[in-house]
Amino acid sequence: MKRTIKHSCTLAVFAIFFMLSSSHAQERECQTALERAEDQYDVSNYSGVIGLLEPCAALLPQERRVRAYKLLALARLKVKERDSAKTDVKELLDLKPKFVPDAGQDSPEFIALVNEVKQEQVRPGSNKKWYWIAGGGLVAGAVAAFLIFKDEGLARLPEAPDPPKR
Repeated sequence: MKRTIKHSCTLAVFAIFFMLSSSHAQERECQTALERAEDQYDVSNYSGVIGLLEPCAALLPQERRVRAYKLLALARLKVKERDSAKTDVKELLDLKPKFVPDAGQDSPEFIALVNEVKQEQVRPGSNKKWYWIAGGGLVAGAVAAFLIFKDEGLARLPEAPDPPKR
């Protein structure tokens, strides 16, 4: 019995080590894919950029993920996949809400798309739901207070007990 438990623990440790090392290797592969995708973008191989980054973008650390989604959006705009580019810009802005495109480097189409997505995220009146939630909470609180205290009015609390004698 002890031997079985020992073997099970050993197998569990190896399994955890294997999973951690494989996820680390996958993260490294994705970082390499990002660097290769940047090179592919520089030589106008936009389909290559998409092929490299699509499976990896979500697995990268946050700052690299921002770069990956920006590069994906730029490449998709070049191959006329505007809806997919818009999705990538949404991912980018979810990661970095204060992202500002570089007017000197980024295409006017990309800048316009970023601004369009930002406008959609901050529509006038988009905060109205919070008024309803807050108002509903206040009404519920008032009704609860009324139901609890309706018969008691402003009844006094009982006197505090005497302190213990020594």
